[in-house]
Amino acid sequence: DVIIFSSFIAVAAIAFIVLLFSGRLTQTLISGMALLSAGITMNMLARIKYTYVIDYISINGSNFPVFNAADIMIVFGAFGLVLALFSRD
Repeated sequence: DVIIFSSFIAVAAIAFIVLLFSGRLTQTLISGMALLSAGITMNMLARIKYTYVIDYISINGSNFPVFNAADIMIVFGAFGLVLALFSRD
C-alpha cells in the first residue's frame, strides 16, 4: 500500500534529520521528532491492522474535522520541529 510505504519513508526521513542535526540536538528537536514518529507509526499500524485510521475525537457543535491521538502527536511534533529548526539555541 502506498500510504504504508510513505509512512516508512517519513520515519526514515526523521531518522535522517536526527543524523543531520546530531551535533546540535536540542530537547525541542528530540521531542518534536519523537512525537512525529509516534504519530506516524500509530497511523501506520492502524492502517496495517484495519486498513484505515479510526478517528474518534470530535468537537461538538463545530465543523472541525474528526481526528485521533496520532493526529495530535503529528501536529505537535511538526510544531516542535519548526520551533527547533528556527530557534537559535
